[in-house]
Amino acid sequence: GSTTQIYLMNPDGSNITLLTGEPASNSAPDWSRDGAWIAFTSRPAGTSMSQLYVMQADGSNVIRVGPELANDEYPAWQP
Repeated sequence: GSTTQIYLMNPDGSNITLLTGEPASNSAPDWSRDGAWIAFTSRPAGTSMSQLYVMQADGSNVIRVGPELANDEYPAWQP
């Protein structure tokens, strides 16, 4: 099946960098206020449950947040 991924790029569309990858569909990115982290939804291949993750703005240090057996989507940072 097909997957969706999260990319980072300059406002003019140049310097496209893939931040996430297979084997999961990754979506709904939301930047932290300080620009250091991105929260996003990930659904691993072959599963029906979405999980919430955070990663550093360069795609490193990916951390799952929230309960493992929950269907979590569309993260948002609190002020």
